[in-house]
Amino acid sequence: MPFNNYARRLIAWLGGVTLEHVPGGENKQADALAKLASILAFPDQETHVPICRSWVIPPIFDDEDNGEREVNVVSVLEIETED
Repeated sequence: MPFNNYARRLIAWLGGVTLEHVPGGENKQADALAKLASILAFPDQETHVPICRSWVIPPIFDDEDNGEREVNVVSVLEIETED
């Protein structure tokens, strides 16, 4: 079943959900997540994932002189495995 058809069936089942198409080139976070997923699906292939430096949620405090340093972390967790 094509992904689009599956998504439409799932949305109908959930109710009250709307979809908005965003071209892949305009959604860098989705592109990065798709590349990370491909790394998990094909671990033997080399993949380059560019990381952009931006906040998804703006910081609560805008104090840059707080003695802390910025750290970027990407966590990838396996949630299900098939036997």
